[in-house]
Amino acid sequence: MSITESRRSAFEGVLVERLLAEPATVHRLPVDALSATDVAAELHSMHTLFVDDLEERVRAIRGRGIEPAERETYSNGVRKMTYRDPDGNEIGFGGPPLK
Repeated sequence: MSITESRRSAFEGVLVERLLAEPATVHRLPVDALSATDVAAELHSMHTLFVDDLEERVRAIRGRGIEPAERETYSNGVRKMTYRDPDGNEIGFGGPPLK
């Protein structure tokens, strides 16, 4: 997985690597290349990945000791599990409706 960030946070190493069970490659942007709006947006990252194997992925993440902070099911049956780190960054995994 590749992530663009302008600062080091728990999101960078701990959350991504624990959720995905693989190292995260972080691409740093020079701070002087960012506007104030860009910097503010970078302070709390939000990513959502839609996966076909949501149940398996959530079980694997649970096996690494992490539970979702939020669970949602939309009116069309699409499901989303959201994980957050202490800095307020989040990664969501979405999945298709149950059959």
